[in-house]
Amino acid sequence: VVAVLAVFAVLRTEAGRDWLAATISDAASTPGQMELRIGAIDGPLPGSIGVRDLQVADADGVWLTLERARLDLERAFESEKEALNMMGDDIHFTFAHYADTVRMKRQDLDEREAEMERNIERAKDSLMETFTELKKYEMTQEERDRIEAEERLFKENAAMDAIGLEAFRRKQSEE
Repeated sequence: VVAVLAVFAVLRTEAGRDWLAATISDAASTPGQMELRIGAIDGPLPGSIGVRDLQVADADGVWLTLERARLDLERAFESEKEALNMMGDDIHFTFAHYADTVRMKRQDLDEREAEMERNIERAKDSLMETFTELKKYEMTQEERDRIEAEERLFKENAAMDAIGLEAFRRKQSEE
């Protein structure tokens, strides 16, 4: 279940849809015979799938180009349901149960995805708080180091001044 949620979460990102487009293109292509290229996939997967810049080519070159195409699975699902309603009660009962189960599972997946997104946001907030605390610590430590270096320099200068003054006094007393 977690793996399915992870796949749906990834496929809702641009990188995930780009990966899916490349995977479908590679799987449907046969080098030297037929090549399928999908520029991009968009839309809220899996309900509505959009494809941009789809090309089909063979050894003679590109023979089909679609700039934009969209498959609305929700509408197709409803259309299939209407067609099955016309077929009879036995099929309707079976399909209705299946349709309800699919809808419930999809709703469950959507709820889990939303919960996962909330968890990610909480983790981001926690990470930001931790990063802020770390930065405060680093800045405080840098200030402590700077003050310590200034104090050390002040003491060194005072010692050098004392040595110089002692040397001056000795020179004065020798004369």
